[in-house]
Amino acid sequence: MQTNAGDGLPKAAFVAQEKPLLSEVDRRLFVNTSREICALIEQQRQQRTLHFGPLVQLLAARIASAADSLVAKAEARKKSGHLTSAADVTPHLEAVPSLSNVTSVLNGLSIDKKVIKRVKIFVPEVPNYNFIGRILGPRGISVRQLEEATGCGVLIRGKGSVKNAEREERLRSRNTPGFEHLKEPLHVLITAQGHDDADCDRKLEVCKRRIDKLLKPEYDEFKRQQLTQLAMINGTYTPCI
Repeated sequence: MQTNAGDGLPKAAFVAQEKPLLSEVDRRLFVNTSREICALIEQQRQQRTLHFGPLVQLLAARIASAADSLVAKAEARKKSGHLTSAADVTPHLEAVPSLSNVTSVLNGLSIDKKVIKRVKIFVPEVPNYNFIGRILGPRGISVRQLEEATGCGVLIRGKGSVKNAEREERLRSRNTPGFEHLKEPLHVLITAQGHDDADCDRKLEVCKRRIDKLLKPEYDEFKRQQLTQLAMINGTYTPCI
């Protein structure tokens, strides 16, 4: 009989004392947890978060590696005869198809590539007319409604986009990172994110048309609605009877 070097104990003693690699409870916990992770991944994919691609690739690789390792060890223990009872062998054999299903789901998830496009709309210079306030609206209500309706991000950039003129001049003169746009004329920056160029172009065109309408020095229905919203916020609104 073979003995372990250094202690003289039979090798069979170590085999008998060795515990199963993966118990039934642990196996089910691992598989169910992996399935929950798959569901969360799919949910995030549908929400199309910006960093989804790299994150899901990393997570899928780690889960697949862990699953493959467990399966390989279980098969190796079975072939070597270390798993002698049916109770020990069954959990590992059952784990193989279950873990394979988990990794198959992960590998089958489609990773959508995002396309991001931007366009600038320069604000015309009209004396005594506040185009920026017209776009932003009271407490930013108008620009938020515009973003929700078009699916685009809308930002005011360029000279005059910072409320505090002294701070703006300081940022511009110091070439502060992130504020390079202050050296450009006042403009509206529209950002669209979509599945492809056509999707982005469609969103940009819709948003651009709406903003073009706002960059006209007119006292129209839109301005009246903004004044009504502001009055309601300030608690001074009196409905017409």
